[in-house]
Amino acid sequence: MKLEVQKVVVTDKAPTMEDENANASAVGVKFRMENTTDGKFTFYPDQAVLVTSTGEQIDMPDMWVSDNIGGEIDKGVIKEGNIICYLERGNPGGDIHEKYYCSFHF
Repeated sequence: MKLEVQKVVVTDKAPTMEDENANASAVGVKFRMENTTDGKFTFYPDQAVLVTSTGEQIDMPDMWVSDNIGGEIDKGVIKEGNIICYLERGNPGGDIHEKYYCSFHF
């Protein structure tokens, strides 16, 4: 399995579903995943837990604006997409950590 984090963006000027002119704080992560194994690989970046240096924990990315890129990935399949988490405590200005669930099926 090849996993590439292609881009990470932290902003205080993110639009929201309710207001495209809003100035919400958000973290965006662009992923590219390729199953290079002979079996199925299960990976859920769209169910990540995000922890920031401000002590904020987001238990699930915003499913309305994030891409649906999780699930079983068959041999040779490539999935790409963006995961967006809105922050309540503003721009963390420091470390961001994400935790994921994954498994491999022979």
